[in-house]
Amino acid sequence: MNSFIPSNVAIETNDNPNTKFQKELRSTLNECKHITDKNNKWKYINQNPSTPVIRGLVKFTKKTHQFAPIINFRNAPKYNLAKSLTNALKNTYRSPCI
Repeated sequence: MNSFIPSNVAIETNDNPNTKFQKELRSTLNECKHITDKNNKWKYINQNPSTPVIRGLVKFTKKTHQFAPIINFRNAPKYNLAKSLTNALKNTYRSPCI
């Protein structure tokens, strides 16, 4: 992992961008009065956001013992919004590939 992160243009930071993202999300939802219902805004906002965490899953089938990076986005600030939009698009635009 120590060599993977710098080689993939990842930046380590001590700042916590979650509060900024939450403010942007709330203000955007407040501006989109025709798209979001006033009573259902809470569905799109993650109440306790945290920065996504990266972990490495070792691939034992590889001879060089490489690993696969796994990133958990469930607690990311905009995860609930992305999940809702994905479900809405899947239901709206059904195709044979899905």
